[in-house]
Amino acid sequence: MQGRDAVASAMRLLHLVGMAEKADRYPDELSGGQRQRVAIARTLAMEPEVVLFDEPTSALDPTMVGEVLNVMKELAADGLTMLIVTHEMQFAHDVSTRVFYMDQGVIFEEGTPEQVFNHPKQDRTRVFVQRLKTLSLSAQSPDYDFIGQSESIRQFGEKNLLGRKRVLGMQSVYEEILAQSIVPSQGASFPVDVSVEYSEKEDRLEMRFTWSGTDFDPMQDVDELSVKLVKATVQSYEHAYADGVNRLTFTI
Repeated sequence: MQGRDAVASAMRLLHLVGMAEKADRYPDELSGGQRQRVAIARTLAMEPEVVLFDEPTSALDPTMVGEVLNVMKELAADGLTMLIVTHEMQFAHDVSTRVFYMDQGVIFEEGTPEQVFNHPKQDRTRVFVQRLKTLSLSAQSPDYDFIGQSESIRQFGEKNLLGRKRVLGMQSVYEEILAQSIVPSQGASFPVDVSVEYSEKEDRLEMRFTWSGTDFDPMQDVDELSVKLVKATVQSYEHAYADGVNRLTFTI
């Protein structure tokens, strides 16, 4: 393929991955997600029967991850055969026709997304899936990694195939309760531990905050706007104080 045909083909593929308007840009003028999309277009130019992806989103921030995964979803919908190594469980569940669970280079289980994620047969797969259903975080000081922990909550939600509204709800509760309420009131009394648990059988999602100090209920003693935001997100909450420890539990 040469000349006009090559240019026409390149523009068609750039348009497919949403990059036609960047056709005259240099690589250092593109974001990480945009570079990944161009790389996909370059691969498609070879007209492959199968495309292999090895952790295509591992080095991208959350916004860029969405860009690349959306392109891959469209390719899957168009019937392109892809073999993908990924830790993006929501994506794997939504796009795959067959899932292989691997550990240390060994395939322990294979099947449909429904079977592997919801009804695993092997003990090792069950342990992996169960690990997806719990998350533990800790703020060790006022300088804790808020952005990183919020991102961990997002990933937890996606791995458990939770809807966007619930994921945003968890992040909102985390921000309003920990960042806006508990931490400003804590002084030097750390850590503040946060745990999230999801029961698929009961479709029950709980977020728990535990910290020491004086009796303090953020749902009663903080800014009214924060309380309203949290109440609009959660189904219920409960605060308990005993032996110098506060425990606050939300059902989302």
